[in-house]
Amino acid sequence: TLAQLLPVPHRAYLHAFDALERAGADVRGMAHITGGGLIDNPPRVFPPGIGMQIDTASWTVPPVFELIVQRAQVARHEAFRALNMGVGFLFILPAAQAGAALDALKTAGEQPWVIGQMVEGQGVTFTGAV
Repeated sequence: TLAQLLPVPHRAYLHAFDALERAGADVRGMAHITGGGLIDNPPRVFPPGIGMQIDTASWTVPPVFELIVQRAQVARHEAFRALNMGVGFLFILPAAQAGAALDALKTAGEQPWVIGQMVEGQGVTFTGAV
């Protein structure tokens, strides 16, 4: 139920960062996906002229967020702005390091995936359903 799921605290991502650091990853940006969701939070760490393209098919949105969208009758795009939709934290690093970074995070007990890529432009765009 929502009453059971909503009080669950945010998790800390220091352990994940430490795993990347030990692996020698060149972390160039980080974004905790909280109240600004995937639309407002990530661009805060982008340099001018750089945006991000997120592939919404790269993960499954947890049922709790689908339930919130349905029960609160929130437009899906607004849910991606207000909620994390199952993405708690983003680490931004060179694409060439993705495989090693994923391996390091999995070894540390995380469940990482590549969510998208940096592109010329501004803000966040989506491929897939939003």
